[in-house]
Amino acid sequence: MRTQIIAAVAAAFTAAISSAALASDAGVVETVAETAYGTAPSQTKTVKHAGDVVQHRELLETSKSGGLKVKFTDGSKLDLGADSKVFVVAYVYKPEQSIANAIVSLPSGKMHYLTGAMPRNHTTIYTPTATMQLNGADITVAVNERGNTHLMVDEGVVTVRSRTTGEELVYNAGESVDITPAGVTTSTAELQ
Repeated sequence: MRTQIIAAVAAAFTAAISSAALASDAGVVETVAETAYGTAPSQTKTVKHAGDVVQHRELLETSKSGGLKVKFTDGSKLDLGADSKVFVVAYVYKPEQSIANAIVSLPSGKMHYLTGAMPRNHTTIYTPTATMQLNGADITVAVNERGNTHLMVDEGVVTVRSRTTGEELVYNAGESVDITPAGVTTSTAELQ
């Protein structure tokens, strides 16, 4: 099911953005702890090293004690925790052409994400149970083996939508939420 969700999101987004806009690289690996891997479109899984390019539609994975830090073209930063997977669905930052969108999917594991120059509400993070739209945010997201999502907002504003119930809430700095297949279970936010 997770693979189907990721594929559907990728297809919808890439259909909305021209292939020319997606031609540039999404970012670069800054550091690797232990071992991390990348599987770019139509490629085999390879070991990632500092300085390696991260492409659109690339799956990034870390070993059980690994870690990976990526800096995207707009300056946003992703810090992927141990035993985690993230799919860079699309990452386009071309302000001179008024094209700027980031979509990242976290099917399992943990990540810290800090937005850079990407315009407000143009960064979306998907998990099995939530869709999060970032507005100048610094967040930590974790997805457990059951697909439950935990979000902690350190800075900025995040709009969270339950993928099963459609419930939408806004979270500010210092607030957190747990989202399960049943919807929002623990919340410190305002209902929209």
